[in-house]
Amino acid sequence: MKTVTAIILAGGSAARLLPLSARKPKSFLPFMGKPLINYLLRDLIKYEINDIIISTSPLSDKEILFLKKYSVKIHNSSLWSGTVGGITEVLRTFKNKVSDPFLVIYGDSLLEVNYKEFLSNHLEDKTKATILFHRPIFENFLFEFHGQLINDEKRTSYGIMDIDSQNYIKKFVEKPTIQSINTEFSNPVANAAVYILDKEIFEHITGNQIRDFAKDFFPQMIKRKMYIRGFNIGTGYRYDLGTTYNYYSLQLAILMKKFNFEIDYAHVDNALWMGESEDQFTNSQIVQPALICNNVKLAGSKIENSIIGNNVEVGQQTQIKNSIIFDNVSIGEKVSVLNSIIGEYAYIGHNTIIPPFSIIGDYCRFNNPKIFFNKDSIL
Repeated sequence: MKTVTAIILAGGSAARLLPLSARKPKSFLPFMGKPLINYLLRDLIKYEINDIIISTSPLSDKEILFLKKYSVKIHNSSLWSGTVGGITEVLRTFKNKVSDPFLVIYGDSLLEVNYKEFLSNHLEDKTKATILFHRPIFENFLFEFHGQLINDEKRTSYGIMDIDSQNYIKKFVEKPTIQSINTEFSNPVANAAVYILDKEIFEHITGNQIRDFAKDFFPQMIKRKMYIRGFNIGTGYRYDLGTTYNYYSLQLAILMKKFNFEIDYAHVDNALWMGESEDQFTNSQIVQPALICNNVKLAGSKIENSIIGNNVEVGQQTQIKNSIIFDNVSIGEKVSVLNSIIGEYAYIGHNTIIPPFSIIGDYCRFNNPKIFFNKDSIL
């Protein structure tokens, strides 16, 4: 396969993932016991794409060390200037070290893509841009509510493209309403947010007002009659992890084997994955599905349909169900955690009840056993 540079866009404020993203870039949030970026890099290397650049906000020493294992080049982008601006900065910084064409991936994506077929299609077709797409059932598609729209119309969470019989893109609208998809698109498909782009197009589509690929760049290409072709993801998939709802529900869906995903831990039973721990969990009850990472201590507790991160301690008679526990969390005795996410280095004292759909940020501490907080609380 032709050598190609992959640029991973991991900047931006990640406001929809707060408070989880308050202390780290979204691509370094834990996902199935590893940083999310781990799985993007793993799949790129699987297809011998080893020339990788990540554009991100400043990283910690630990995060930099992690990327060095994969020989990833780092472009620090402290001031986010949109997806187009991020790519333009990378091209300006690395110049001829970036291949032509090059690959663009969003750092909050969960992907299964045949990159070899994707690249080969682009090279054979000789278009300047190729966009990966998939075909959802739009009536059941992920949507967002926006109060400024008339009657709170539902709109999709992704860009929607209208394609012809040869997969050439005739129209591109970012997050249209469900109603407009049904009435204004003849052959709608969803943008999977993975692109192969020729450098040449950045000489023609320029200007400070061009900040976002979906909102500005691709619509301008179509307006100027510059051909863009779509490529069907086929049996693969692309999920956006940019919201706390998606981030939570997709990990539990993987535990329940709702779709194909390889977890980077030992598969020790039907729906049980485990790392290495001195504790044999003989006095605890683990109800599958579950992922128990490295150096975990469970002192007579019950874990059900949950992900327990690295270096986590759980006290006696504590129950954790349908939840995600980040690394280095300490949970006391007789604690109840249900349908929630607990951030890194959090401390949950004895007898605390965490109600459903709570999201607790990193380093939060609850020492008072009488603390009960409201449903949907975000700390």
